[in-house]
Amino acid sequence: MLRLLFSRKSRVGLSTKNRTKNMSYIGVPEDFQETFGNLVNEAQGNFSDYSPPTSPETYWATVDYYWPQIKNILLLYTLLDGDDLDKWVQERNVEIVHVFNNAWFKAPDNGRIHLIPAWHIFCDLCSEGYLVYEKNQE
Repeated sequence: MLRLLFSRKSRVGLSTKNRTKNMSYIGVPEDFQETFGNLVNEAQGNFSDYSPPTSPETYWATVDYYWPQIKNILLLYTLLDGDDLDKWVQERNVEIVHVFNNAWFKAPDNGRIHLIPAWHIFCDLCSEGYLVYEKNQE
């Protein structure tokens, strides 16, 4: 289980360009790692202004800003209805964090997953979900 949790290597706090530096992608041959890293950089290039969320407000702002890409990931790896997902986000329902993590666990543990636009942002939302729970507990 721990291998699964850490094999995706979400690099919180790193810029998109530096995210792939020194990464090792599961399922990608060793001699193709650097080239594959360049492909990941190209796939994630539209997100170079991204910064990981650090508060409940920035968490929800990130969800809102990248919602089309995040929703696409959720629709790939869950059986949930897109309208329900939209509603939960609009309502700021913290249970959406469970949906994020459920999709993350169902996604293949393979380096190619990093080619999905905004995958690294999605991983950050999974790992930083505690931000919205902390505010809810106050």
